[in-house]
Amino acid sequence: PFHKTAAFHEATQYLENGGQFLVLSGMWGSGKTKTAKEVYRSVTGKSPPIITDLESFDCDEQNQGLIFDEAISGNLSHGKKKKLQDKIKTWLENVSTGETKFIIFTSVEDRKSTFTYLTSAVSDIDLKIINLNDRLTIGDRTQILYSYSNTFCPNKDFSKIENLATKGINKSLGYPEICALFCRCEYFQKTGIIFCARPLRFLKSYLETMCHSEKSKFLMLVYMSLNRMEIDVENPDEMLLNELESCKSYNNAETEPLVDTIIEIEIVRHCKAEKIQSLMSWEFVDKVPKTSKYRLQHHVIKRMTLIVFGSFHFEKLWSLPNERI
Repeated sequence: PFHKTAAFHEATQYLENGGQFLVLSGMWGSGKTKTAKEVYRSVTGKSPPIITDLESFDCDEQNQGLIFDEAISGNLSHGKKKKLQDKIKTWLENVSTGETKFIIFTSVEDRKSTFTYLTSAVSDIDLKIINLNDRLTIGDRTQILYSYSNTFCPNKDFSKIENLATKGINKSLGYPEICALFCRCEYFQKTGIIFCARPLRFLKSYLETMCHSEKSKFLMLVYMSLNRMEIDVENPDEMLLNELESCKSYNNAETEPLVDTIIEIEIVRHCKAEKIQSLMSWEFVDKVPKTSKYRLQHHVIKRMTLIVFGSFHFEKLWSLPNERI
């Protein structure tokens, strides 16, 4: 669900009036990526090319507007900044006449000095930063909650959860993602409005409970977290399955292996799609349309899953290739 907020309209107007560089900033789950995609589609009528890794940005191959989705880290070295600055300038020069010439950056922080530097090689530079943390009106918040409620719990009385939409802004997680988690998971609904105040704490608690009581489902979340947040039910990753199978226990005091979990992994290895689907935690997983892939709904799920997993298997996380984490 996506509600066209004032920030969406402001960003769209900026790009339609010739703006070239837009930064959408905000905390985890504030709607940066979703807003960037919807703004891009609104302006161009096309699906956006999304870059999450600077090394994958080939300025000679890209010939339309781009989204850099949290690809600019806060500790980017001066050398890498200069290299990216040159790539952006070359890209602008190479884009064909008639094609869109803009870049949307998403970032947890505004980082105005960094983005100003990256785009300063272009003459008559214009850089617009929109922070999503403080742009939601009461009406926006109510509509976002209603959209998620109508999608994920349509049979429940909306008035009973509407108070969530008027509470103060949380400092650890964005409002759109709070709404998604609240409406998708009955455990969070049972906690009432206090979930809004400490959503990450409740998410961690829920995943810890799953880790101990529904080990197979939790392992599937771990698999997806380490495997680019997704699983292709027609082609599961053999190496990663081997890594997870070697996890003997989620409790250091236990000595018995997770027999049931390993059996489940063997079934997944033999690629029975219906069994893989039965291991999905649907409150956190979405199906990718027109594919055999399933994907975690948000990076915050990946991060918190790995935090919980790492509390028992930090050595295993440490030994995995960097691109997995």
